[in-house]
Amino acid sequence: MYFYKDKKYVEIMPVIKDKVIVSYKVLKTDKETLGWETLNNYIIYEKDGKRYVDESMIKLIKCLVYEGYEILGKKEKNMYF
Repeated sequence: MYFYKDKKYVEIMPVIKDKVIVSYKVLKTDKETLGWETLNNYIIYEKDGKRYVDESMIKLIKCLVYEGYEILGKKEKNMYF
């Protein structure tokens, strides 16, 4: 995968244990080190058999998109958002 130097990117990586996604790690590009900076790790909560992410993750992603970051990744199968 190739990246442009002048663009800003965000990666949302699932953390998988025993074939189940337990959390999401949000990373963004860092221009100073030309690498990735970890913003936060969001745990998935389960209530009444349904799985939820924290509302602060959604707010962070909205802010990053507003600031001009492009989100990388692929759509998860069998996940409801």
